[in-house]
Amino acid sequence: LNQLLFDGQPLLPEAATPKTANLTRIRHAEAPCFTAHFYTPESWAVLEALAASDAQDLAASAARELVQQAQRDHGEGIAALLAQGKVELHDDMNALLGRINDYVGAEGRYTPLVESSELALPLPELAGVEIVDTPGMNDPVVSRTDKTRAYMAKCDVVFFLSPAARLLDHSDQELLAAQLPAKGVKRLVLVAAQFDAAILGDGYDRESLDECETRLRQRLSEHARRNLEHLAAQREKQGFADIAALLRGIGAPLFASTYAQALASLPQAHWSSGQRHLHQQFADMAEDVWNGAGPDLADWQRIGGFTALKAAL
Repeated sequence: LNQLLFDGQPLLPEAATPKTANLTRIRHAEAPCFTAHFYTPESWAVLEALAASDAQDLAASAARELVQQAQRDHGEGIAALLAQGKVELHDDMNALLGRINDYVGAEGRYTPLVESSELALPLPELAGVEIVDTPGMNDPVVSRTDKTRAYMAKCDVVFFLSPAARLLDHSDQELLAAQLPAKGVKRLVLVAAQFDAAILGDGYDRESLDECETRLRQRLSEHARRNLEHLAAQREKQGFADIAALLRGIGAPLFASTYAQALASLPQAHWSSGQRHLHQQFADMAEDVWNGAGPDLADWQRIGGFTALKAAL
């Protein structure tokens, strides 16, 4: 979303984990504003009880991480913070960058206490549209999962990200089968994310980048088609004709790589360490097995796939 909406500016935290991430609404406004909504005291009490239990599932693990981090940073001050209900930050966009990570970043002081947040920005790209960035449909925190489902039921379009290297694995298929709202969503877009990682995993068995990409796109598209049709048939038999139609309407996945898009759009001096590492990995592969023909600007743009993503948005 940072690459798609904000030209790569890290307005949304890139390092949040499924346990600490919270649902964020992004909308247009005349002036920048960030609002963090804390858990209610009742919701936090449920998390504390789960954290203190003997349960070993993902929900209990997430509760322990949130409660332990909050106790470490705030101790006896947790109740007073929750009683505030919310915090609003008003500043220019650049200043907000340094402030919102306290509430939504993986190591933010207040992140464990924030259940959801809103980011309002005076960007023309956001006029007439509202975007909801969810922690994921497999969010281990039950209260956030409920909010995600409620928001999804109001959304016209859902972008479902699945890593290309394990596109629509069993876990993703279960989520699509069980958690898509029966009404509301008009279109579902499947994004085969981290396409660069899939290419690196397959490239040493191919004679060129072009051959590797072509085979991957064909194989993964067919894999997605088969699995989506299987899911659609299941949901149809269960009486969910709307969901079946939604799944059948997806078509081929969109292949995308945020890192590749950054390599294509940012000056080299602005590349992150991870992006530099990816560039070197492709250069090494090109030298070893592709006769030295590493990716050029057009290759990075194609692997990035953001032209198609922007068109879908």
